[in-house]
Amino acid sequence: NVRLNGSQNASGKIPREDLLVYAKELTNLKDSIEEKKRELSFSQEILSEKEKVLYDKKENSIQLTKSQNEKSVYLLEKSASEKKLSEAKSTLKTITEKPSDAFIKWKMSQEEQIKEFNKKKEAEDIFNDPLDERVKELQEKLRNASKMQINQFSPSEMATINRLERDKNSLFRKIESLNTSSSFDLAIETTNSRVKKNMLSLQHDDEDDEEIN
Repeated sequence: NVRLNGSQNASGKIPREDLLVYAKELTNLKDSIEEKKRELSFSQEILSEKEKVLYDKKENSIQLTKSQNEKSVYLLEKSASEKKLSEAKSTLKTITEKPSDAFIKWKMSQEEQIKEFNKKKEAEDIFNDPLDERVKELQEKLRNASKMQINQFSPSEMATINRLERDKNSLFRKIESLNTSSSFDLAIETTNSRVKKNMLSLQHDDEDDEEIN
């Protein structure tokens, strides 16, 4: 306004040349303001990016700290487990090398129980299948005997072997016969059932025809 007032001539009008100069200066000023606005916007974007990077770094730092804490806890737990394992191994080694009287008694009692169990199991196996067990026993003895050792079998043992073999073969034949007979009877029963069903069906059809007539 000062410049404009100073540029007025005697008639109170501003010369055209001055107006053009002022208009140009005003345009330059507006352009400068717009440029400053763009620079400010660009600076704000850069600042926002920096803040984002800083935030990401902070998050990464937090995650890293968390991971380091978890790793520390894991290492402590691992160390404790390894210590317990080492102590257990040491205790086992001590017991093995210098067992106490109580451990020796316990071990002997366990071995006796195992022996008793094996005896009972063997007796039960022989009781449940004496024929098969006796045949296996004598066959094993016969297989392991050389030609010079065959004479070690007494006549009664050889007779027992032969008799048991015959009994076993006879038993197998009976089982096979029973299986075959059962299959044959089942087939006959199935056939008879189908014949009866067909006859009933034919009879029912004849009765229906008579009712219709």
